[in-house]
Amino acid sequence: MQTPPSSLPTRNNTLLFIYTILIAVITIMIMVLFGLYINSWMPPERKVSQSYSNGVPEDMLLFIDFETPILIDANAHETFLADVRATEARWSQDGTQIIFISQIDDYQAIFVIKTDGTNIQQLTSSDFNPSDLAWSPDGSQIAFTSNSTEKLGLYVMNPDGSNITPITAGKRQINFFEWSPDSSKIAYSGIVGIYMTNRDGTQEKQISNLQALSLDWSPDSTQLVICSQPSGWDSPNLFVINADGSNEKQFEGIQAFSARWSPDNSKIVFAGRFGDIFSVNPAGNGIQQLTSSRLGDSNPVWSRDGSKIAFVCEAHESDSNRNSTICVMKADGSDIRIVTDHWQSYSPQWRP
Repeated sequence: MQTPPSSLPTRNNTLLFIYTILIAVITIMIMVLFGLYINSWMPPERKVSQSYSNGVPEDMLLFIDFETPILIDANAHETFLADVRATEARWSQDGTQIIFISQIDDYQAIFVIKTDGTNIQQLTSSDFNPSDLAWSPDGSQIAFTSNSTEKLGLYVMNPDGSNITPITAGKRQINFFEWSPDSSKIAYSGIVGIYMTNRDGTQEKQISNLQALSLDWSPDSTQLVICSQPSGWDSPNLFVINADGSNEKQFEGIQAFSARWSPDNSKIVFAGRFGDIFSVNPAGNGIQQLTSSRLGDSNPVWSRDGSKIAFVCEAHESDSNRNSTICVMKADGSDIRIVTDHWQSYSPQWRP
């Protein structure tokens, strides 16, 4: 007589059953914990009032919104520059023209246009593919970076686009640059370090190993203020260095993403790590917090007389809807106001 099969599970079946139950319990616990984490990390949806009221800039500003260059006058009246699309735009020194970079077919080129939106002209060809540009303070030349494989480096040209000349030795990737206020030199950030050159390309040399996020000249053309991120995810630091590379000094305890020297040489304004704007004396003391919006402020720039600061400010309709617009305040941080009703704005620049 055959023995009927046992209705009891074998030892292996029992272990498999236990493992299955354990895996299911662990999976449920992970899902519960992950849900609790997400709920604690994500803020509840709610209306957030704007930190700043509306107002007028009291002087003319240039900024870009959705790749459209816009001029706004002292009374907040706006001029859209024709049907221009631009990634970068800069004033001419006399305030009558704007140079900008725009896409044409499969390349980028530099154009110039009058501030009333007329007389647009193309200055560069498909040979260069520029990414940054600036008029010299004396108005005699335009400098620009070229990202073209065959013409990599920093170039200068006449305001009408003629006499395009390289001023960096060999092919070199340039991140960004700044003319000295006296127009005699150009400082630029490369892949490794910061470099200095005369405007004709002579005496080019590396003056620092810092990895710059931004740089700006002192008004007397003798020093640079630099925001530098040492490596990886380290917080960016603020430095001052002589134009010849000597006396490099870090401002202890200051973290900054962009910094600008005041026209009277008395202050440096910078955007801090957590979205507020500060000023500090060039010696590194006398730090003053100018904004305290938890919504985030950045990219501060001085007006030509140093009495006002324009900056990019965040105005939120809700915690999930972040909008960038342009704000203006007095140099001491008072009288902060939103001066445009555009919501994807960046790169504010006062008329020279």
